[in-house]
Amino acid sequence: MENQAVKAPMVLIVERDPLLLTGMSAILDQKGYRCFLAKNVATGLKATQALQWEIRRT
Repeated sequence: MENQAVKAPMVLIVERDPLLLTGMSAILDQKGYRCFLAKNVATGLKATQALQWEIRRT
């Protein structure tokens, strides 16, 4: 049986305020999330297109 590593959930954070952006990222990193940061909507949209996202409803 193959050993498959469980990937940490990915979160995209879009926020103009650099303090909020880094603060949210630090908290989520500690909780085990992989954070991708965007300073504006245009950058956030590019990230959604460049990365493979699995959308889940919780």
